[in-house]
Parts: sequence; C-alpha cells; structure tokens
Amino acid sequence: MNKSRRKRIAAVISTLENAGYDIIESARDEIEDILWEEEDAYDNMPENLQYSMRGEESSEAIDNLQEAVDKLEEAIEVLEEINNMDKDDEEYEDEKESKENDINDYINDAISSLEDIY
Repeated sequence: MNKSRRKRIAAVISTLENAGYDIIESARDEIEDILWEEEDAYDNMPENLQYSMRGEESSEAIDNLQEAVDKLEEAIEVLEEINNMDKDDEEYEDEKESKENDINDYINDAISSLEDIY
C-alpha cells in the first residue's frame, strides 16, 4: 500500500465518522477505487515480490479494503430498508433505532478494517 492510497484511506475514515447516506455511498466508491488500484499493483508485481513481505502487506490490504466495502454495502442496504419502512407503523421508531445502530456498527467495522491497513 503506497503513501498516496493510505492518505486517501485516512480521508475516507474521517468522512465516515460523520456519515450520511450519500457520504457512505461515496466512501464505498472511493474505497472500491483504492481496492482496484491495490489489486492492480499486486497483480503487476513480479511473482517473487508477491511472496515477499511487501506482497503479503498488499494482499492483506486488499482483504481489508474488501471487508470495508462489504460493510459499507451492508450499511447502505440497511439505510434503504429504513427508507422503505412504514412510518405509520407502531414500531417504526424502535425498528429505525435498531437499524441505525446496525448502520453504526457496519461503519465502525469498515473503519476498523481500514485502520488495520496502517
């Protein structure tokens, strides 16, 4: 993982800490871009470097980036569930609060995955 991609990850973490729906989607998209770049960098490494410490670090970063993308996609799905809920339902507020807690957990998991890259 190069310095430029690490800096972009730090910016995404900062953004996620104050996230809304559009921000979560934007962060997911940015992380996917970083993931693709890291995968490309790894795939273009000579085979002997892929088995070196540098290659192992790149492979681990790829796994962490994918985990972060997955968690943010789960958060987006739950946000969509909230948007589709019947606001007149008696249990709307309780369900919404529970789902918002799930979203926070997914975002925190994504941040943890990104922080593991450092």
